[in-house]
Amino acid sequence: MTILWLYVLRTIPLSQAFPVLGLMYALIPIASHYLLKERVVFSQWLGISIIITGVILVVN
Repeated sequence: MTILWLYVLRTIPLSQAFPVLGLMYALIPIASHYLLKERVVFSQWLGISIIITGVILVVN
């Protein structure tokens, strides 16, 4: 993960790369839902959508 992060920092400005790091908080529950069949409740989906919306607004 650290090597990947260093590569990203070489190619993308920090102001764009850092907010994308916040997507991990959204991608982990989504991945566990589809790969591990874990249950994700409505409040988690709401939080995931808020995180994704925030990242889109910050990056653009």
